[in-house]
Amino acid sequence: MDDRPRNVDAGQPRVIYDGGCPVCRAYVRFTEFEKDRPLTYVNARQHPDLVSQLSKQGIELDEGLVVAVDDELHHGADAMHVLAGLTPRRGIWNRIMAWPFATQRSSRILYPVFRAGRNLLLRLLRRPPLNDHR
Repeated sequence: MDDRPRNVDAGQPRVIYDGGCPVCRAYVRFTEFEKDRPLTYVNARQHPDLVSQLSKQGIELDEGLVVAVDDELHHGADAMHVLAGLTPRRGIWNRIMAWPFATQRSSRILYPVFRAGRNLLLRLLRRPPLNDHR
């Protein structure tokens, strides 16, 4: 039995990301995905109800973005691995963005480094966490 959290709003694949993070915004803006599998981008900062809903399912967006595909939620390193699989290997940007996450193993190893960099950047920019309950 698959124990992954289920996406309550099935449909077109979605990327739920932190729109307050310049690196996250650049990733979704410049990365091209397969045309036969278009993605919808959801800025989590504009949807606090979604952040709360995911948090109740044990998915913290401050710990990584979410990709909802085929009625499954992928989080963090797993989400980046899924996105790498949806990224065509044309153009230098796509190759650079897909390469580190091309395998599950490399995703698990490298994603924490990317996440730490993101968290440091957000602190330097004085952006509150998505789940800031103050």
